Amino acid sequence: MCYPKCEHGSTGSGPVCWGKCPAGTKECGSLCLDKEQNCANFLAEDVKAAFQLVTDAAAHATVGSVIDLAHLAEDMHYPNCGSW
Repeated sequence: MCYPKCEHGSTGSGPVCWGKCPAGTKECGSLCLDKEQNCANFLAEDVKAAFQLVTDAAAHATVGSVIDLAHLAEDMHYPNCGSW
């Protein structure tokens, strides 16, 4: 299969272009975190929030589910890199 060439010095893997983390940050899977953030702790908190959402939804806890979803959405919002 052929894909368009990646821009901005990123490298391609199938249809996805992967860039490098900006200065002052470090890689955490496909994310770039601040130097002082711990990758394992960051990911564990996201998994915990997702598990809580599923648990509350299964228990039909509407208010709890909405709060969990809002927390998860807030954690999953990552800014675009300014250099792109």
